[in-house]
Amino acid sequence: EFLNLAAKYAVGGMTALALFDLLKPNYALATQVEFTDLEIVAEYITYPSPNGHGEVRGYLVKPAKMSGKTPAVVVVHEN
Repeated sequence: EFLNLAAKYAVGGMTALALFDLLKPNYALATQVEFTDLEIVAEYITYPSPNGHGEVRGYLVKPAKMSGKTPAVVVVHEN
């Protein structure tokens, strides 16, 4: 559906697929922040599994200069 909608913006020799390649993010170039960066508070936490299957380990990162409730991103990774 995206490519169909993008096709109307394709001009000249540029196809909708070429336009999509220009717009999509390159995750390999994403900024990475060190665990020791002073602008964040980072820690590993553990909490009990809700179904009694041991403990779950998580990596919690928060802005150092913010207090109170903040937006969150949860990333789930199966090992």
